[in-house]
Amino acid sequence: PPGGSVDIMARQYSEPLSRILGVPVVVDNRPGAGGSVATQSVARSKPDGYTLVVSSQSSHLANPLTQPKLGYDPIKDFENIAILGRQPNALVVHASLPVRTFAEFLAYAKKHPGKLDYGSGGVGSMGQLNVEMLKASTGIYATHIPYRGGTHLITAVLSNEVQFILDNLVIMLPYIKEGKVRALAVASEQRLPQLPDVPTMA
Repeated sequence: PPGGSVDIMARQYSEPLSRILGVPVVVDNRPGAGGSVATQSVARSKPDGYTLVVSSQSSHLANPLTQPKLGYDPIKDFENIAILGRQPNALVVHASLPVRTFAEFLAYAKKHPGKLDYGSGGVGSMGQLNVEMLKASTGIYATHIPYRGGTHLITAVLSNEVQFILDNLVIMLPYIKEGKVRALAVASEQRLPQLPDVPTMA
């Protein structure tokens, strides 16, 4: 959806691509199901080289593994042409949650089982799989609430409809800087230049 991580990336490339190709490159958002709605639309379009999709781990990896009746095959139906960038994930909590570190978050979640809700960009999305792996490895419990893409997920975290996400950092970075939400850890091997004070989950 507009304002989501894939939308942000697509818009960064649309103008330069238009200049290089000599044709308008229009970003057409088709939100839903962790990118599957847009991906399915492109898979069904005429294979003329003019309809592209900016895919993600959710649309081309997680969704096909968790939802066998997607309506597209990420290998057979697409020709990958470029890696546009890498977007790290971060554990982000609403500012009202009384935790400041990853360890405090885990302790709070264990002490209050069932009190925390987490959001993702859809069932089977990387945001959901990230938290489910965290739950399995730490023994915490939280209820999953899926949303129709990143924009709705942002609103849910900002309004405290969900207390945390473990999802794409790009969509939450402005709100972290404003103090509306708090990043506790990043899911990367090293700290990120954008958030040098936030430790890794390792």
